Amino acid sequence: MNKEVWKKALLNWRVLLLIFFIFISIIAIRPSLFEEKGVAVRAISQNSTFANGGLISPNAEISPKDRQVIIEINKLDIISPEQFYSILSRLEIGETFTFKLRDEQIPRSTTIIPYYETKEMLENVTETINITSEEIVNGSLKNITKQVDQISEKLINKSFATNKANLGIKVYEPPMSNIKKGLDLQGGTFALLSPEGNITIEELDLSKNSYEQRLNAFGLSDITVSSTTDLVGNKYIKVEIAGATDEDIVNLLSSQGKFEAKIGSDMLFQGGKDITFVCTTPQCSGINQNVGCQKIGNGWECGYQFSIEITPEASIRQYEVMKQLDIVDSQLSKPIDFYLDNSLASSLPISAGLKGVRTTSLSIQGRGQGPDQLTARDNAILEMKKTQSILQTGSLPVKFNIVSINPVSAKLGNEFFKNAIYVGLLSILVVCLIIFIKYRKLKIALPLLFTSISEVIILLGFYAAFGNNLDLAAIGGIVIAVGTGVDHQIVIIQEILQGTGNRILSWKQKIKNAFKVISASYLTTIVAMIVLMSAGAGLLFGFALTTIVGLTFGILVSRPAFAHIIESLMNEENN
Repeated sequence: MNKEVWKKALLNWRVLLLIFFIFISIIAIRPSLFEEKGVAVRAISQNSTFANGGLISPNAEISPKDRQVIIEINKLDIISPEQFYSILSRLEIGETFTFKLRDEQIPRSTTIIPYYETKEMLENVTETINITSEEIVNGSLKNITKQVDQISEKLINKSFATNKANLGIKVYEPPMSNIKKGLDLQGGTFALLSPEGNITIEELDLSKNSYEQRLNAFGLSDITVSSTTDLVGNKYIKVEIAGATDEDIVNLLSSQGKFEAKIGSDMLFQGGKDITFVCTTPQCSGINQNVGCQKIGNGWECGYQFSIEITPEASIRQYEVMKQLDIVDSQLSKPIDFYLDNSLASSLPISAGLKGVRTTSLSIQGRGQGPDQLTARDNAILEMKKTQSILQTGSLPVKFNIVSINPVSAKLGNEFFKNAIYVGLLSILVVCLIIFIKYRKLKIALPLLFTSISEVIILLGFYAAFGNNLDLAAIGGIVIAVGTGVDHQIVIIQEILQGTGNRILSWKQKIKNAFKVISASYLTTIVAMIVLMSAGAGLLFGFALTTIVGLTFGILVSRPAFAHIIESLMNEENN
């Protein structure tokens, strides 16, 4: 083949424009040629070991390649998430260690902290030991036995509190590119929610924002919350939480989050609008040391508490209601009731000392239950975090029901993504081989191979540049776009080769005829994809969007470039 012919074919402005888009796409994708060491940070819990070391949860808008990557712990290289967690598991509570981030020269240091606050608990244990020593001196066997039981219970609590590390970090393998994978490729939890009754678009958007705030307050990161409607007008909210498969989010998503504090029928304050501050640190939230954990029937129950600040207006309402109550046995005659979604969550007696006192500082208390003490403690903490998030964000305009909630395996997604790449490339090569066998011309097969691969790269670059999640539906759209592109290129080839033995039609007329067929096919497909974008509560949006972008780019850039290359090569052959 003549090099000058190829040079002339490739230096046309249409081809150069295609090459420019390929170059920009590769920059947006930022592919890594080799596997990177370390682990990327997916989420950081507040007031945890790594939070004290200066790490924060990455924003969902951050590009994958810009995530913080931990490459060393105590000067040991990190090569996988499993090794990372294994190293941490060998560290003791109170032990200080160093870790190094990929983009930082100086290591950071932090100290392993326990999951629960232990100060008051340890003080109680010390007090109990002193009392027991006095009882031993007096020789009261009954009292000694009773106190030993109390010591045992408190030592169990102490052991639990000091042996469970609050690392507060979730990691995953460092991304190899800037392409954000959808849940079906990277693993996580997908939930589809529908409102009860009719709801306006404004209320739907307000609910979407409330869910975003609630999930962030709950400690979840890397989340995507979007509102959508289907073809018949039903409204939905889609929630995608990357890397999370916890069933604990089910209650958080299904509850309206209506929190009310009442004395009798009198309203004191409501979550959201009457709350100015909610404590989430161990210093003022956690397991209630006064209540602790108690065995109830065949299970256990643990209490929690945390402090809040209410508005001055709410404190005045509380003051006016309390001053009308009587004092009975050092307590006010009515308790304060906390309602969550119209159900009584807890009822607490009010100390007589609060009558006539106007305060904006209050303590919220509740309980968690479980078959054993450990589970009861975990459930109490989860209930506390849920209540805290609702108090911070307020209630939803209407109640939403869960249509579906599905955990997705990350391992299956990674395998599918790799297989999709291999199969896609193999398919393109097979198609080009068939074209070569049919036309017996390498100058036809090679341009088709070039434009097909370029369309895949540019579509991936589109996803990387705009931060869209690449999921199975989007991969299906890429397949359709590239497949349709091959069909269009075959139409161009047929039109160009038709009548090459005579001069009935000019080259421009042949290209024009080919693009009439291509344009009709393009418009038909685009109309169908626009309708499909709203079908299935927006679950096929990625498929439709990818197809539209791929075909539009093809009709405007890659098809004209391909047509020019074929025209130049075939024209030179016929001269």
